[in-house]
Amino acid sequence: MSEIAKCCLTFPPYTLNNEEEKVHKKIQIRIKSEQLTFSIGNIKCRNQAVIYFKFYGFDYHNTLITEYTSERWLITSNYEQEYETFNLTFVKGKDYRDLDNCYMEIYTLGIDSENPLYFNRLQLNNGELEDYHTPNEEIINTNIGFNKNRYINLYDEDNILQVIRPNHEDISTEQLTSSQKTILAPHLPNESKWDDPVAIFYEFMYMTEQKIGVEK
Repeated sequence: MSEIAKCCLTFPPYTLNNEEEKVHKKIQIRIKSEQLTFSIGNIKCRNQAVIYFKFYGFDYHNTLITEYTSERWLITSNYEQEYETFNLTFVKGKDYRDLDNCYMEIYTLGIDSENPLYFNRLQLNNGELEDYHTPNEEIINTNIGFNKNRYINLYDEDNILQVIRPNHEDISTEQLTSSQKTILAPHLPNESKWDDPVAIFYEFMYMTEQKIGVEK
């Protein structure tokens, strides 16, 4: 009986150093809870095969703090959607707020030149399954309220624009409406912890207006 072919796909792809050791590239990730969903919108093969995935999460210092191995998926000759919602378990002293970057591996069993695999629309999202969206696609105009908060962060890949509105006026994703007071604070990658959005917000809130009198 012939051995079942096993392959591994890494996202993003790894490189090899001089010692032929794998050096994984990692993607930055920010999540709001321990729950994630990985989905493949369309996947099939010529006959049948089995696939599963592994998730590796690291903190800011590139220390592995969580990993997860999925259930097995049976792939057939018909295009189908496959997904799994899972909860991350972290090493002692760490939680989802410490997660800084990650990479994933997809393992295939039974895929070879005679039984090729076809798939597209890969997506990793926070929480339950969400509809697929292409990277950097235009977001439909959405109203953003400041009911219980005084600032928001708008993300463009690694860059952040912090919008502070102490009087809670709404904005939208297409329009910055008029207000009594608005503070715009851009944030760049690798900035000091003293310049992060929380620190900037508190610095603004602790500020007091001063009046300087000038006598003739």
